[in-house]
Amino acid sequence: MVVLAAAFLTSHSSGQETTYAPLQIFTNGPGRISPLQAGQMLVVGQNYSLAAMPDAGFAFHNWEWVDVFIETTRSTNGPGEVVTNVQTTVTSKHRFFTRPDLIFTAQPVFVQVLSDQLTTTSAYGWRANFGPAREPFQPGIYQTLTGADVLERGDRVTNGSRVVPMSATFTLDFGATPPSLTAAIPAAVLEGGAPFPNTVRSYYGQSLGDGTYQFTGDYLQDSQPSGTQYFFDWRFSPSTNGGLVWNGTTGWVGGHFWQIAITNLNLVPLARLSIARTEAASVQMSWATNCADYVLEYATNLPAAAWNTVTNLAASNGNRVAVTVEANPLPRFYRLHKP
Repeated sequence: MVVLAAAFLTSHSSGQETTYAPLQIFTNGPGRISPLQAGQMLVVGQNYSLAAMPDAGFAFHNWEWVDVFIETTRSTNGPGEVVTNVQTTVTSKHRFFTRPDLIFTAQPVFVQVLSDQLTTTSAYGWRANFGPAREPFQPGIYQTLTGADVLERGDRVTNGSRVVPMSATFTLDFGATPPSLTAAIPAAVLEGGAPFPNTVRSYYGQSLGDGTYQFTGDYLQDSQPSGTQYFFDWRFSPSTNGGLVWNGTTGWVGGHFWQIAITNLNLVPLARLSIARTEAASVQMSWATNCADYVLEYATNLPAAAWNTVTNLAASNGNRVAVTVEANPLPRFYRLHKP
């Protein structure tokens, strides 16, 4: 952290000067902070700890480092009484910490008395963000919905901007270190040009603690391994229907302006059936639980005149749904079908 300038309050003890500053903490959502309280005087330079505790049915998302600006104005009303008005503005420093236990060092504040009527105070603070408990979305393959589009803008784009269709299939691996993303975009765009097939791979991925994953990297790294200045920063959040919501930007970070803005594009899980032999006379069919509303069907030949529903018991195993069937000597073809 960068220490601003002057102390808020000082006292002397045994010849030593001690600087104090009031604690600036806030909550966003249903939860509380312990054991310190907002406004409590802390010794500058000393370490303290806070714990964020969500209310029942909710979850802690993150600690957010914030700037706090306090403007105190004083005026005199008709009867000659002094009226004091305090306005506090809190802005994010876009630094987030996902552990509920926070250890921080108390920082001094900067107080500026501009006149008898106006005093300003600048300080650092912390905001605990809470929200509905969210299930982390599952690894696997997701794809955009038909009709999705994005906004492309730039110096070299005709008329400065255009809306272009967006189709992409994402493979997400949260077990990798760091988490990884691969996106197959059959009709990618660049600098207002014609669509072209592009495979995008993340250089870095991280969980932001609120169910959102962030991935960054070189937009053209797959076709130009030496590297480019075309950068992407994409975020994926869980939606209420088992899918994802895709937001972010792709752009040039060099000497001119070009950017693709991705805003609230819905992604749905792509059902993929895995088959593995478990015993000599049986095989196991499995698929991701975010496709649990799909039905396993089979046919005895292709093209199939009709598909039959597999009635064997389905069981959940982690993030997979599994069905065990007999290894029939006659050919059988299986598929997942969403009714």
